[in-house]
Amino acid sequence: MVAAGIFGAADFLGGIGSRRASARTVAFLAYVSGGLTSLLILAVFGGKWSVGAVAFGALAGLAGMIGLVLLF
Repeated sequence: MVAAGIFGAADFLGGIGSRRASARTVAFLAYVSGGLTSLLILAVFGGKWSVGAVAFGALAGLAGMIGLVLLF
């Protein structure tokens, strides 16, 4: 439920942002804010880095970025 609420709020705010700025700008800011949030969560909960995990995360981030550009 928390994830659904976060996705809903992000989509809503992204839609509002895309009225005032280009889709690229909105998608870039969403990507940066997501990355910073991920770093904060990593600092709080910790985690183990591996090449496979970083590559999979980078691929997922790229796919998410493409999805955001197409959405907005």
